Amino acid sequence: MKIVDNERRKFLRLANGTKKIAKQSDRFANHPLRNQLGQDVNFYTDLVRNRITIVNFFYTHCEGICLPTTANLLQVHKRLGPRVGKEILFLSMSLEPERDTPAKLHQYASMFGNPHGWLFLTGKYEHLEELRYQLGAYDLDPIIDADKEQHTGLVTFGNDRSNRWAALPALMDADGLARSIRRITR
Repeated sequence: MKIVDNERRKFLRLANGTKKIAKQSDRFANHPLRNQLGQDVNFYTDLVRNRITIVNFFYTHCEGICLPTTANLLQVHKRLGPRVGKEILFLSMSLEPERDTPAKLHQYASMFGNPHGWLFLTGKYEHLEELRYQLGAYDLDPIIDADKEQHTGLVTFGNDRSNRWAALPALMDADGLARSIRRITR
């Protein structure tokens, strides 16, 4: 019991800021990206810093889980209410940036009503791949990971201010996913 109490005290000291720990987002590259409106943004400084972000990876001509994932995330978006666009930002990042131009991203976003507070992003392939790995949206098996049709289907979400991050299946029940996101966004 004493070990548990000591570990709990150590955790609480860390959580209360008595000891500085690195933020998970410190490892995120600040790569330049372009959104569905053709606007240039930097990943960390413009999209993540001091925000709550919800990130998934997709491609516009996907015939698998991308459309259902986006539809499910739209339900999550609705459940999170007016905080979206202010404190909370949805980011859908292309797995195929050479095909997913801002115009194609805009067309894709239009299929879902161009929801406010949601950016569809493209950029250099190597930059998006690095961010995908940094966000944990990859398969440990490199053969499966290389096959876009088998992409992970995860949504990664985090609160940069509190340094709380998690990932869950993007097709999880929208109510449960929204509840999980709210827990780290308090």
